[in-house]
Amino acid sequence: MSHEAIPGRGADKSCDPMPGVQPAATITIHVATGVILCTPQGGNVHVYRTRAAHAIRWRGDAPFKLEFSTFDDEATPVWPFIQAEPDWPVREFTGTPKGGSAALYYKYSVSAGDLYIDPIVIVDK
Repeated sequence: MSHEAIPGRGADKSCDPMPGVQPAATITIHVATGVILCTPQGGNVHVYRTRAAHAIRWRGDAPFKLEFSTFDDEATPVWPFIQAEPDWPVREFTGTPKGGSAALYYKYSVSAGDLYIDPIVIVDK
């Protein structure tokens, strides 16, 4: 879990479909002049579907957008969460990975303005 201070929401849009629920992982997106960083672990996250808390929360100090794809040859775009995709950009998003036959690994990108970074999500059954 990230221990960084959580930025205020201000007037920016946010999407937190699970208010009051503690996620299994929190990724903080830091945006500075010419740099975007995700902490902890560069934004890479590992969650377990079989645990009660397996949602992932992203919080940013600036509005951001997330895009997900599979690790197949075409890097097929997917939306891997049971929650609906929000109206991007947002300052916060919490998503619960789909169950069943959904992929176990997702590459995702975080963009804020013209900045971009691409960590991964590993979801174990």
